[in-house]
Amino acid sequence: MNTATLNTKSSPRRILTAREAADYCGLPHHKFSIICRVAPIQFHGVQIRYDMRDLDEWLDGLKSGNPNGEDDIIWKLG
Repeated sequence: MNTATLNTKSSPRRILTAREAADYCGLPHHKFSIICRVAPIQFHGVQIRYDMRDLDEWLDGLKSGNPNGEDDIIWKLG
């Protein structure tokens, strides 16, 4: 019997596009920017991106019942 081994190298990306971030959070893309309280990152000359660690923190906050934490007032003020 022949066996094959597949060796793959993957380097997880920390910074995601809006669509990737929506997929990562399990949200429809068109609702993501409305629901998600994570501030995006703006790189010079590049569309906005989201930090996966920030998304994880926001999702963990949703699970604990504190989706915005101490920054809630800052979010509301814009």
